[in-house]
Amino acid sequence: MKTLITILFCCGYAICQAQSLKEKLVIDSLISSNPSILEIYVEKNDGSIVRVINLQWPDSISKTYNLLRDENKLIFAGVYPFSESGDWSAGFGYYFNDFGLFATEKSTGFFNSLCTDGALHETIINYYHQGKTIDSKYSLKDAEGNEFKKSGCQFPY
Repeated sequence: MKTLITILFCCGYAICQAQSLKEKLVIDSLISSNPSILEIYVEKNDGSIVRVINLQWPDSISKTYNLLRDENKLIFAGVYPFSESGDWSAGFGYYFNDFGLFATEKSTGFFNSLCTDGALHETIINYYHQGKTIDSKYSLKDAEGNEFKKSGCQFPY
């Protein structure tokens, strides 16, 4: 009986993992195919937050916030700090379904990694079920898609 329970438990996680991956891909596809569906807010350097309407961006931005709702339910929130120097980028995505947070994505891009001459891009995706991590994906690539090992690179953070 204990073996059957273990198998059901493991299969349940596999199903949850596949469902989470599918849900994230659907949300990512919605955003990439029609970015105008996002509610966009910016945090200005003075700390005030204003909504961006008709792509009328204010000056002096420190962060951008992207929200996507499905019938008033939040299904995606993204936070994107702004680099005035342009030598780094960062993005933090949070994905929600009827059960709460089901995935997060951290994406960074930076120069001077010591493993490539150009920019390096790091992406970490975590999937959750009932508050527990059920899967993680990691990638470290240059602009051409070449993969690198984390141990051979230098990170500015």
